[in-house]
Amino acid sequence: MKEINLIASQEKKLLGFYEQTNTLKKSIFGLNLILVVLMGVFFSFYLSTSYKMKSNEAKINALKKEITALNKKETYLIMVDNRLKEIDRVFKSKISQEQLLQKIRALFVPGFVFSSLNVSGLKQSKIVGQCSDSLCLSQLYDKAEELKQSDSFSEFTFNNVNLKINQPFEITISLKD
Repeated sequence: MKEINLIASQEKKLLGFYEQTNTLKKSIFGLNLILVVLMGVFFSFYLSTSYKMKSNEAKINALKKEITALNKKETYLIMVDNRLKEIDRVFKSKISQEQLLQKIRALFVPGFVFSSLNVSGLKQSKIVGQCSDSLCLSQLYDKAEELKQSDSFSEFTFNNVNLKINQPFEITISLKD
């Protein structure tokens, strides 16, 4: 019977070793299962992040195109705004010049014909014209004196008065409002 007991003790050792091996196998399997689940979670996180990154890159490229288009529009709008400001400035200048032109109109007398009128932004004018005879010239001078007295112009100068034989008087007048 001793032999049987020896077998039973060896069997118990073998059974214990088998149980330890089984426990170790189950532990390794469980650890492997946990690692596979963790790898799956990380892989799905990686795929999700990768998809989001690709989606974001596509959005970024679309936004870059939109920004480029908006920059072109902004440049165009700035150019238009500058042109409108310039037009507004010219328009305001023309409106303010209207009063000057009304004053210049008062200067014209019968027989006086002007050939050019230059008006600068500084409310200075230069009139080049012709008077048909000396009566026209004297009326023009009288009108100029009258306008000087009424302070219509701060400066009024006859620059040139020329007479050529059988031709009208050529006159250059400088005015300052």
